[in-house]
Amino acid sequence: MHNPSRREFLTASAGAVAGLAPAAPSYAPRLVSNVFIWTQEFQRLKLKPSDSWDGAFAAIRRAGYQWVELAADWFPPPEREKTAAQLAKYKLGLGEIYSGVNVHDDAAAPRSMARALEAADWAAGLGSRTLLVDLTPKPGRARKSDEELAAEARNLNRLGEAVRKRGMLLALHNHDDPMRDNAREWRYVLHHSDPKLLSICLDLDWTWQAGTDPMPLLEEAGRRLRLVHLRTQKQRLWTQALEYGGDIDYRKVAAHLKSIGFDGHLVVELAHRPETPVTRTVEQNIRLSRLWAEQVFQLRK
Repeated sequence: MHNPSRREFLTASAGAVAGLAPAAPSYAPRLVSNVFIWTQEFQRLKLKPSDSWDGAFAAIRRAGYQWVELAADWFPPPEREKTAAQLAKYKLGLGEIYSGVNVHDDAAAPRSMARALEAADWAAGLGSRTLLVDLTPKPGRARKSDEELAAEARNLNRLGEAVRKRGMLLALHNHDDPMRDNAREWRYVLHHSDPKLLSICLDLDWTWQAGTDPMPLLEEAGRRLRLVHLRTQKQRLWTQALEYGGDIDYRKVAAHLKSIGFDGHLVVELAHRPETPVTRTVEQNIRLSRLWAEQVFQLRK
């Protein structure tokens, strides 16, 4: 049996006093800025997105971010050459590209997956190594059958294999639909897909919005967890920036991530509802969110 040295004992004791498990040696998350909040800003100001991304990317860089997460639908092929030049201009790396996929319907799945792979190929050319996908709900958000869940797991394995051949990682993001009914859909896919082909991006807010506690799911995802989406809410209402006092205790999230040596992406994904009190600019809010995340998750600067 290994007898801990005095230094090891003191390190472990300090973690216990702070209520945190000792950080694993490999703990090294990367902070990424999602850009959804900018699409809301463009809509509010009635701006044309294709003419406005340059200013948004400049603000993201000024706010202290080095990486962004983009959605394929917001950057269609005619705009992608310009987008690539803008990212290079502001020295922003592309952390991952996001695409919705319909894989519960075997007839629709091939076309949907091909569209996602086309976006992945563009992202890979910019240095991204992650394709992030979200499961398309049924019309009317109807409950998916067991057969449809089996199709999702089967088709995600196929997509994951195609992504792996490109030298990339496939990760599953969630909105609220898969997290309903005690995360029935999400749990089925997690336990019926190949861990070598499908990783997990857990969106804590959407999990909570569905009425499911995200903390047990963080643990259930285990080391398949590669991304975590961050947003603060108070009584399920989104706040204007990441902050303390929300429904989700991010200090507990940080403690868990340290305990497993998380070295994936922490994604700041701000969004505002019409009733969200907004008193600052988007740039101010993403900057404050970065500072908050660096403190809570003890990120290296």
